[in-house]
Amino acid sequence: MSDPDFAAIPLERLLSKPYARSLFEDIRMTPQGSAVHLSPMSGQDTAYAAVTDEAGNAVSFITKPLF
Repeated sequence: MSDPDFAAIPLERLLSKPYARSLFEDIRMTPQGSAVHLSPMSGQDTAYAAVTDEAGNAVSFITKPLF
């Protein structure tokens, strides 16, 4: 989503039943395979990254292994 003061948000389409149906039809209910761990877990620490660009776009990501 975005701030409506800075970007057009098609709320009518996003909230419509036909759009929800189209998303639902894309969901596959059959298993696609199991996850493969390519390397062993090397720690139990939390990792965090945040990035912004010159246009003011930002993303924040945090992960913690819960094994």
